[in-house]
Amino acid sequence: MKAFRVLFVSSELAPLTGDEHPLAREVSFLARALAALDVDTTVVVPGHRVPVPTRFGLARRLAPLAVSAGGLAGDFDTFDATFHEGTLGDGRVKLLAIDLPAVIEEDPARRDRAFCRAAMTLATRLELRPDAVWAGPGTEPALALARTELAVDGVAPVTLYALRDPDDPDAIAVAAHADRLVVTSPTLAQRLAAAAADDAQPGLPAPERERVRGILSGMDALTWDRRGDGLDRAELGASKAAHKRALKQRLGLRGGAQAPLLALCGPVDPDILGDDALAELSRLDLTIVVAADPVRDAALCRRIDDLAGGATRRGRLVVHTEASAEALRRFEGELLCAADLVLCARTHAPNTLSELYPMYYGVAPVAPRTAVYADHLVDFDLLSVTGTGFLFDPTQPGQLVAAVRRALKAFLEPRAFATLSERAADFDLSWRAPAIRWLELVQEVEREREAARDAQAAAS
Repeated sequence: MKAFRVLFVSSELAPLTGDEHPLAREVSFLARALAALDVDTTVVVPGHRVPVPTRFGLARRLAPLAVSAGGLAGDFDTFDATFHEGTLGDGRVKLLAIDLPAVIEEDPARRDRAFCRAAMTLATRLELRPDAVWAGPGTEPALALARTELAVDGVAPVTLYALRDPDDPDAIAVAAHADRLVVTSPTLAQRLAAAAADDAQPGLPAPERERVRGILSGMDALTWDRRGDGLDRAELGASKAAHKRALKQRLGLRGGAQAPLLALCGPVDPDILGDDALAELSRLDLTIVVAADPVRDAALCRRIDDLAGGATRRGRLVVHTEASAEALRRFEGELLCAADLVLCARTHAPNTLSELYPMYYGVAPVAPRTAVYADHLVDFDLLSVTGTGFLFDPTQPGQLVAAVRRALKAFLEPRAFATLSERAADFDLSWRAPAIRWLELVQEVEREREAARDAQAAAS
């Protein structure tokens, strides 16, 4: 693989701008994964999003950065910006934080474009010469600017846009400047591509839909760090059995390690797990443990009390609540170390590999055939012992319970289920594969450009 240089122009970056925004984590993990592949990686962020740069080891550069205003700074042709410089993580990702003049910083209408223009100027000054420029929500102007200001010998860098909403007017407006638009689900990308021939479709124009690609993000390692969870993956079956016995004893549940345990972690989508399905699950021959937030999941707790009171009294269904997010995460880890199955029914749109984090614990997922689940899971077949989970159509009544029944049937075949559990624990949820896929997109565009040049040369 050739040596690549990638420039991220991002409004968010964990931990500098905080860890809450999904984009902040995505950029941080992707940049680190690219650097681990020996890609020369630089991330530029707005200085106003990093209140205390020195806290992250960033040093201020005294020489001002003269940036062409392009009509952004009133009567001025140029404006002076300053920047801080440092590295991310283990030092392989270069960081740049740009501070704009107050007259621009205080005007959000001009700030984003001014930041992107300053990022291009700084990239030129530092001679970064990126092969690819990544932009996302809030930094869309960088796409068009990169094509004009960062071209070398007439060749512009490949422009990549992290598309999060195909119907967003800002995304639609800049889509023509992106060589590839990347969504976090290959299934969604396929649907958009299939609709490309229909000009009447709302949202992205047909030509831009053809440039959409789907790349699943890796697992959110900031939230789900399995180090110290106590699960011995070298002796997975015995370790999970020990964890199951300990959890059942703690929660006052009946049965030993031989009885199947299904985990359910909130928040739960009632459109996926309806009242009828919940009532049916409570009557199956398995133990269900629900990890819930008492406030966020209050409606779920009431539904369980109303619909599954009998199962609760029999000690077959338990709701465990934790008020703090940290305590709830710890209990979810404890639960997943013990669980055989997990019902994937969360309310938020599943579009990253973090939705599959239970597999790290050797837990077989029972999941709707949508988004990330459809992208990565294959229905388990008991005869051939192939597949990675148990899928169901969430729009069809009875399919969820039928999938759980298939899972219970597989559980009664110890060797087959042990193979499934070990396969789940070995599932690759890292950022390495997504990073490689991003690089392949750059190569894909470069090949297209080379073919176009060859065709033009042959025609002349």
